[in-house]
Amino acid sequence: MWQKMRFVAIAAVAAGAIVASGSTSAMAAATAPSCIARNVKTFNVVELVNNCGTPMNVKVIWKYAPDSACLPMAIGQKRTVAEYRSPLVEYDKTVTC
Repeated sequence: MWQKMRFVAIAAVAAGAIVASGSTSAMAAATAPSCIARNVKTFNVVELVNNCGTPMNVKVIWKYAPDSACLPMAIGQKRTVAEYRSPLVEYDKTVTC
């Protein structure tokens, strides 16, 4: 009986660690500040401009498709990011990375 309760307790701790680690990585990517201008051209193309006073690293989050890579952006730099790998892709948001 004691071994069974110990196993259940260890499994519960391990499950909690998995959930906590998943939420930590989700929280690590904060929405990019408003000084990163976003212009959604079409459902799968977004134009970004870094109007911040510092270089930024950003990532485009797509619905129904893989996210973009982490993109370095110099002050004043403009980038057009497009996603063609999924027919159902839709722009979701831009986050820091």
